[in-house]
Amino acid sequence: NIPGYNGKQFVNIAKGDLAFDDDEKDVDQGLEAKFKPLTDWLFDTLYESIEKAVISRRLTTSPFAIVAPKTGLSGHAQRVLDAQGVNHKNPNMEYILESMRLQKKILEINPNHPVITTLLDYVEEDNITEEMTNLIQLMYETTAIRSGFPLKDMTQFAGRVEGLIRKAVGVSILEEAKVKVKKANEKTEEERK
Repeated sequence: NIPGYNGKQFVNIAKGDLAFDDDEKDVDQGLEAKFKPLTDWLFDTLYESIEKAVISRRLTTSPFAIVAPKTGLSGHAQRVLDAQGVNHKNPNMEYILESMRLQKKILEINPNHPVITTLLDYVEEDNITEEMTNLIQLMYETTAIRSGFPLKDMTQFAGRVEGLIRKAVGVSILEEAKVKVKKANEKTEEERK
């Protein structure tokens, strides 16, 4: 509710295009060039969900962050609106809110995180497997949850998690649960009526 304090404007850090001092602009351009193969690959892999992949200046310990575009809804705002339901009395507002919900997000990567630097090596060596692509999608989905955004397909997410667990414990993805089905009793005379 407070727009600023002591002459400084407050900024929502959950939205993109966060501006810092220009002192590190050269460093940023160097990182952008270094990580361009990775950001391009991430965009190609996650194109259905993200507008772009960029180097983050706000991350310290996390490999990824998902932020809303400057005019989009943050994860928290989207959850609040979804909990309230769409306003059917005003069709124009309903259309605006739905288009804001569907906006693609910005994926920010932490260039100092070991997962990101290792991914860069894999991309530069052209050593990306289908399993790696699946893990990146899982990483994106867990980041979306952490950032407060709803998942488009919870079933796919659960399947990816189960696949990762199966691999970790050495169970084939093709192995099914052993189910013993007990035949139901015959209907009684009363149930047949």
